[in-house]
Amino acid sequence: MGFELKSPGAKSVELAGAFIVRGGKKPMSAQPDGTWTVTVYLTPNTYRYWFLVNGKKTLAPANANTDRGASVISVAP
Repeated sequence: MGFELKSPGAKSVELAGAFIVRGGKKPMSAQPDGTWTVTVYLTPNTYRYWFLVNGKKTLAPANANTDRGASVISVAP
């Protein structure tokens, strides 16, 4: 599953959530257009996640589904 966030002024962006092992966050890669991307492999389930932009929690602006202060995504089988 690919995650992306448009944040051209950011110095660092990480994907965060309980489904990510080893600390709950994964660094994202900057693209030339200011978009940050990362791919993680998820089994079918519902996941809560957010981004850490320069260390500050940021919800996914393109995802209106939220729960308990996090963006929510469902992965179908």
